[in-house]
Amino acid sequence: MRTIFKALIIFTIIFMFGACTSIDSEEDLEEVNEYIIPNEIQRIIDKVENLAKKYALQLDGEWADEYVNCLDSEEAREYKGYSNLKATLDQFRIECGADRIYVLTDINAGDEYFELTIDSSKQPDEWMGKYKIEDHYISAQKGVPQPSDFAKKNNEGLLIWSASAPVYDSSGYVVGILNIDYPIPEIEAYPELIIE
Repeated sequence: MRTIFKALIIFTIIFMFGACTSIDSEEDLEEVNEYIIPNEIQRIIDKVENLAKKYALQLDGEWADEYVNCLDSEEAREYKGYSNLKATLDQFRIECGADRIYVLTDINAGDEYFELTIDSSKQPDEWMGKYKIEDHYISAQKGVPQPSDFAKKNNEGLLIWSASAPVYDSSGYVVGILNIDYPIPEIEAYPELIIE
């Protein structure tokens, strides 16, 4: 019994010593803590991801087929059904309080960008504007909804957290990714979770 107890004490000391010596400085401690997301922030991130999933599901099928017709027409925002496509995103944005809801499509898989198409923001970016690839775009393109890794400021300086989800046509192909930019002023207290 004493042997087991001694072994347990020695193991505990070794484990604690190893754990303590792996963090050599405050910088190391910051590296360990930088990915710990506070519960209040995680709840908002989960909410944004769930909204992206929910609304993307509502775009699957008929809306997505019309979206493909819009792309194929090469008429951009002059396409006869564009206003209806955008109105659906506008409705989602107003309903959930997002800053912006928009669709990106990877027109040229060989470059480092996704292209903007339908944009429900108050000041829409240009049609086929290039958006540098981010992890959550790639994940959604592969069929897996995902939030962004960090918050960022939009063009108006509003702190937002983003999430992306795939949009499927009636044949089951991912034809675009739905993106939600959601206001997250609470993140200001955690500058390590904000990227420029």
